[in-house]
Amino acid sequence: MTQFKKYVLGFITILLLMIGMGYYSIMKLMELSKETENMFNHPFTVSSAVKDINIHLISMQRSLKDVILSGDEIQLQDAIADINLHERKAYQDFEVVFQRYLGDKEDIKTVYNRFIEWERYRDDIIT
Repeated sequence: MTQFKKYVLGFITILLLMIGMGYYSIMKLMELSKETENMFNHPFTVSSAVKDINIHLISMQRSLKDVILSGDEIQLQDAIADINLHERKAYQDFEVVFQRYLGDKEDIKTVYNRFIEWERYRDDIIT
């Protein structure tokens, strides 16, 4: 084997090693990216959705107080519309929690069922 062929073989070997290492690095970066996305999508969005549900519940309680203290039909309808708006948003946040919560789903179902039962009490207060 001539000196030139040894150089070409060495160059090709180094080139193939660099291509292999580049491919391996790209695959590992894609895996890391996916894990980072999972870290964001599950715990962060779930805790954010739970916080938003709590905010909606507090807003609905405040609006129920407004229903009780309303002086005329316009104030009553505005308060009821506000309650309905926060209730819809709370249901949307519950969907996020159901989809992405990684723990025991029974805990969520218990809270969700209590939230649904609340609607009956809300209707009694409004009437």
